[in-house]
Amino acid sequence: MKIKSLEIYGYGRFVERKIDFDDHFTEIYGENETGKSTIQAFIHSILFGFPTKKENEPRLEPRMGNQYGGKLTLIQDDGSQVEVERIKGSAVGDVKVYLPNGMIKDEAWLKKELNYISKRTYQGIFSFDVLGLQDIHKKMDETQLQNYLLQAGALGSTEFTSMRELVNEKKELLYKKNGRNPIINQQIEQLRELETQIREEEAKLTNYKRYVDDKDKSERRLNHLKQNLTQLSKMHDQKQKELALHEQTQEWKALEADLNIEPIQFPEQGIDRYEAAKLQTQNLKRDIGLREERLAHLTAENDKINLPKQSDIDSFNHIQQQENEIKQKEYELKSLEKDISDKEREKNRFKIKYWLARCTSSR
Repeated sequence: MKIKSLEIYGYGRFVERKIDFDDHFTEIYGENETGKSTIQAFIHSILFGFPTKKENEPRLEPRMGNQYGGKLTLIQDDGSQVEVERIKGSAVGDVKVYLPNGMIKDEAWLKKELNYISKRTYQGIFSFDVLGLQDIHKKMDETQLQNYLLQAGALGSTEFTSMRELVNEKKELLYKKNGRNPIINQQIEQLRELETQIREEEAKLTNYKRYVDDKDKSERRLNHLKQNLTQLSKMHDQKQKELALHEQTQEWKALEADLNIEPIQFPEQGIDRYEAAKLQTQNLKRDIGLREERLAHLTAENDKINLPKQSDIDSFNHIQQQENEIKQKEYELKSLEKDISDKEREKNRFKIKYWLARCTSSR
């Protein structure tokens, strides 16, 4: 973008003034106090707005009450021509941008076309005055000139040297290569101490993790051993039971082979019948015992008597009369004892069979 011409409606000493610029290089020169700085300020005001009260710049409003402002004719990079007009209105003025197609744009469009640069940046890079160019006469190559333009654009040409010295002072307060007192040096030392502590804690953490892993491995091994011990204990108990019944099992197998014993068929209601027979046997034994005691008593009494009394004779006769009954009871008692013996033998055989069946199923 280049400035082709400007038209001042009223700005400082200039009223209704139009100036055309060279197509290749825009420059303003002349004697002192001829208005060079005013024209330069006018260009800044049209592009970026009139100075406000907060800025330390004069507004340069015309003294005779003429219209404040003017316009610039600009040639864009594509060769099109636009006019930027700013007149008094708001604090920075009211701006209108007239395009070749007749459209009118506002301040936002102008800022975008200027790539959103500020007035200060523009003054530092694209708009030099005599003070800003006072050191250009020194020998500079292309690189030095580029650096100068960047420095001037960032801070202003007259401020860069003092700013660089201030930055160096601040930098030395913050950091020195072999220093100890600067803030960054102290923080670096603190950082090194922290790194040392972190390495120590990491070493401890590594040991802790190793201990935890060893503990987990030991616990898993202990649990495995406990499981093996439980299984071995069960096997031991089973073998002990088998050993306890080994002799009986072998004897039973031998008897079974010799006698060719058929599998025991447990009778229907066998337990109830057995208990009833057992109770009857006990009652008979008790009755026989009482009768034997009575007989012994009578025999003893009879031995003491030389001459039996009539009562004794009667008792004797009565006993004789009951002799057959007693013999019958004795016969019945023996028969019951035989039945009980048979039942006991069948019961023992049944128990052996039951134990053998349990041992076989537990295997």
